Amino acid sequence: MEMHGGRIDVRSDGPGTGSEFVIRLPHSATEVQPRSAEQITGRTLARRVVVIDDNQDAANVTAMVVQALGGECRIAYDGISGVREVLAYRPEIVLLDIGMPGIDGYETCSRIRRELGRGVLVVALTGFGQQQDRDKAARSGFDAHLTKPADPKELARLLSDLCVDPHADAPGRGSSDPR
Repeated sequence: MEMHGGRIDVRSDGPGTGSEFVIRLPHSATEVQPRSAEQITGRTLARRVVVIDDNQDAANVTAMVVQALGGECRIAYDGISGVREVLAYRPEIVLLDIGMPGIDGYETCSRIRRELGRGVLVVALTGFGQQQDRDKAARSGFDAHLTKPADPKELARLLSDLCVDPHADAPGRGSSDPR
């Protein structure tokens, strides 16, 4: 909660008197106007994205952001159906949660890589945000790492950066520069 700018306060006058719980969540007072990825970053967004997340609300919101930025998006709510969706849809980018029941994001990424190699960009979009989590994601075949909740501007920048040139440098992808 604190990592995302919120907090929980608890107060009680003693045994048998009940408790008061106050949950404070960050709130933006400014109204957000929808903008395209090109307006935000000066570049266009990937046209095809698959979101894989067992948290349906998080997956749906992420998909709405991708669509608001001009991308086409499909959703899967677990790793197994996520792999199936990626193989059927052949997206440019996969936004993949790591902490899922059944097969986790690491295994899901591994299965996608076995089938498609580096032909698709896989981005960890997860609550695991410590440096060791980022390092493990990179070692496990992810191209980039975003911590939830992802800022829509940051997501737009990452998606457009990764799609400018599929052979350009991207985190974890190596260089296409022959120098």
